[in-house]
Amino acid sequence: MTAIRTAAQGSWPMASARRCGGLAALLAAGLALETVLLAGLVLPFGLWRFPGVIAADRPLRVALGEDAGGALRFAVAVLAAFALYAAACRVALALHGRRAAAVAFGGCLLFALTLTAANPVSSHDVYHNVSDARTVWLYRDNPTVLPPGAYPDDPIAEQVPAWRSTPSIYGPVWYAGSGVVLWLAGDGLRANVIGHKLLTAAFLLATVALAMVIAGRLRPGAAVAGGVLAGWNPLLLWETAGNAHNDIVMVCFALVAVYALVRGWWRAVFPLLAVAVATKYTVLVLGPILLLWLLRRRAPRGRVAQSLALGGATLLALHLPFLTGADTLAALAREAGYAAYTPAALAQTLLWWVTRVDGTLLWHLIRPLQLLALLAIYIVLLRRLWRAEAGCDHAPVRTACWATFALLVAACGWFGPWYVVWLAPLAALLPGSRPAWVAVVFSATAMLMYVPMSWLSAAHPVIVQSAAVATAFVPPLGVIRYQREAGAPAPLTADG
Repeated sequence: MTAIRTAAQGSWPMASARRCGGLAALLAAGLALETVLLAGLVLPFGLWRFPGVIAADRPLRVALGEDAGGALRFAVAVLAAFALYAAACRVALALHGRRAAAVAFGGCLLFALTLTAANPVSSHDVYHNVSDARTVWLYRDNPTVLPPGAYPDDPIAEQVPAWRSTPSIYGPVWYAGSGVVLWLAGDGLRANVIGHKLLTAAFLLATVALAMVIAGRLRPGAAVAGGVLAGWNPLLLWETAGNAHNDIVMVCFALVAVYALVRGWWRAVFPLLAVAVATKYTVLVLGPILLLWLLRRRAPRGRVAQSLALGGATLLALHLPFLTGADTLAALAREAGYAAYTPAALAQTLLWWVTRVDGTLLWHLIRPLQLLALLAIYIVLLRRLWRAEAGCDHAPVRTACWATFALLVAACGWFGPWYVVWLAPLAALLPGSRPAWVAVVFSATAMLMYVPMSWLSAAHPVIVQSAAVATAFVPPLGVIRYQREAGAPAPLTADG
């Protein structure tokens, strides 16, 4: 008995030393990542160097240089950042406790503040969003119908460099949030851009906090790893604090709905999901998954019905000021008609190159096949979810990750690297799992896709589309196949 007690007592200093060593390693990885972000992704694009709009079609290429050297500088910075991020994710799997959690969250705060100093060089969307806020709050009009070009005398609208004649297709929750920025920033374009960057950075921090709480509930000891997975991801930082993409707002509210699910707050699940849908519509893919899991968990049918009814009422109430009948349907159809940088777009380009058949006609043939493929995958995922153990709370999260991945790969017509923001925070709820590592790889390859998008944009369409698809989609699909053959490990945390 004495020997057993002595061995147990001796294990505490060893465990403590391992944790201290792991925390030091995490801090070192964080400082190195901050250095790479600052030197590779902020200093070259700082707002002090480019204080206004870079009106070129490919501002990233203009900022870094038109030649291959510019592409190489960007690729090296991205690869170095993701190498450090992956190392931090590995270290974080063995860490838990308040100090480690503070480092995980504090690192995200530091990185986000750093990226807010960069000009949004890989996308012009923020300028359109600033103008949309003025459409709603200054002109009392509907930005899903009226584009920035409808106000030629507006000082902001005239500076929107891309999609000026195209209305946006976001939800009312986003327009409400952007109104707060307009109220604080006034008429200055630069102040509004910084405000949008700070707004999306704040939602990233809220998303990271949610990811840490949910990951810890799904598996004790996983909060730190969840925080690093979500908050140290260079793509998420680049697309939120850097480029002010609003996808993180949608994902944040979606995680609130997931939190309600894992806590058993049945009535709140669908109203919260409705708020996410009322930001951007793609998160609708989670609705059937959450409903099926509630039924699988044998949640009280009355409360489930109330949740659905409240969700529908919430969605309707939020959208009433923006519903325009046929114009809304036309906007959705317009969004579905874009094709670029996806496997389906590559197929369309190859068919056009070989047959010279009109590209629009080809897309009308390919698009239904895409949707059928997504439906087939979705049905398989739902069947597996129904067969999962009722007490397995990570099952709906895992299903949501794979459904989102399928949406990105099989059903998107047009793909922007920031779309991976839909997946990465969800996957961060399951540290060490197959979806988590696929999201890490997909985040890296999606960010690297800016290289062919920017520096090969003048090449033949087949070359551009092939390079983009090979860069972004092939590696994560390869990871899935490799892990399936090798046997993917269970999620790893401080508890094993």
